[in-house]
Amino acid sequence: MTQLITSMNFTRLFKFAFGTLVITLAVTLILLSNFGSGSIDAFNSNSSKLINLSVGTCMIITNIIMFLINIFMDRKIIHVISVTLAMFLGILVDMWFLVISDLSNIVLM
Repeated sequence: MTQLITSMNFTRLFKFAFGTLVITLAVTLILLSNFGSGSIDAFNSNSSKLINLSVGTCMIITNIIMFLINIFMDRKIIHVISVTLAMFLGILVDMWFLVISDLSNIVLM
């Protein structure tokens, strides 16, 4: 029984991690394509250019500010997983920006 529960949790964790990787890759490609993006992604991209930080760092800052506003408005406990995911998304977007920029440098050489 415990082996079944462990394998189900591993499968859910794998699907979650894979989905997060795909979402952050999509956000990075959309931002690099300059075809337009969603409002939050555009806000993070433009604020990163304005204050000279990476897009992922601006994502983390924006998400933390949104969580703080939510705490004051809703007065409910924010789950630790949500804050962790916000930071994880910012880190992965920065990672994809580095990987794609390195790949484009290799291809252009």
